[in-house]
Amino acid sequence: MTKIRKIVFENGREFSGYPFGTDSQTVSEVVFCTSMVGYQEVLTNPAYKGKIVLFTYPIIGSYGLSDEDYESGTMTASGVIVREYNDFPSNFRYTKTLSEEMQECSIPGIYGVDTREIVQMLREEGIMKAAIVDEDTNRQEIKRLLQEETYIPSISDISSKKTWYSRTSNYRYNVVAIDCGITSSMIKSLKSRGCNIIIVPYNSSQQEIYSYRPHGIYISDGPGYPKDADVVVNTIKGFIGKMPILGVGFGFLAIASAFDGRVSDTQVMHFGSNHPVRNLINSKIEITSQSHSHIIDENSIKDSSIKITHRNLTDNTIEGISLEDKSISAIAYHPECTVDDTDTAYIYDNFIESIEREGIGKDDNNA
Repeated sequence: MTKIRKIVFENGREFSGYPFGTDSQTVSEVVFCTSMVGYQEVLTNPAYKGKIVLFTYPIIGSYGLSDEDYESGTMTASGVIVREYNDFPSNFRYTKTLSEEMQECSIPGIYGVDTREIVQMLREEGIMKAAIVDEDTNRQEIKRLLQEETYIPSISDISSKKTWYSRTSNYRYNVVAIDCGITSSMIKSLKSRGCNIIIVPYNSSQQEIYSYRPHGIYISDGPGYPKDADVVVNTIKGFIGKMPILGVGFGFLAIASAFDGRVSDTQVMHFGSNHPVRNLINSKIEITSQSHSHIIDENSIKDSSIKITHRNLTDNTIEGISLEDKSISAIAYHPECTVDDTDTAYIYDNFIESIEREGIGKDDNNA
């Protein structure tokens, strides 16, 4: 007899399906991801820490998992929802199935549900919690689970506990990356442009960062609110005007917060790899990869020196800012994870150019 699993949302809606992954139950916020490919990169991205991820693409698992495609050392999501799950990958690179990895990481999944209906519900009602449980779990127990305080990830859970290095053979610059949930793609993007990366914990002091004699500062993406990581915001304030700074994802929010920008929840989920963004500098449309549900209140930065450089075409929210006179830029999306990497690779190129304008390099400032 086929086992039945169900997912119950805090608004009372219930959907029945079939289990894959581990047999455990989970309760967390549900977000939907519109990417057609890249489920491994999504589920191992620290920005999805503690989320139940619903994939809108109808078949998930068909190419398995590859050792080279992890964005971090392990899966970070707390649950997975799909329409159809394929446990027989057809891919010469795959080393294990999605379900096998989810079992190792104690992540439950459910398939066979109407993902389109769930997405429509989430679009209309916003992000909400849900419980993935066995079919025979009674309503009172589910209600109790949903009412309990659920785990809210923070960058302290994700950030590395000690400094580590990722060097390149064509070294030109030293970049300190403040680890708020850094991914392998971010590191590769910087290394391919001649940067030796010093990855430091999120709570590293300004003095410690200075000791690495960096040419630029990079603040990575990650989960949570900047208000939960004041130390990162204060660190940014200490480097304003002293060297180029680039923030991505969480780093975007942290940089805006350093200039008194207010962070709030967005009404439209920004998860997936096909979000249209207008570059206000050249009026081009970029198709971007995103994984956030927080935005900057535009009114909070109107009187500052911040220049808005990018806007989301779905809800007109701010996706990019800059302070050219201080060599600071920040992007809400992932420039290293786009469908066509050439669309937004210039974000990292501009960062390198800002370092070059400072007139320093490996001959001036060896680490």
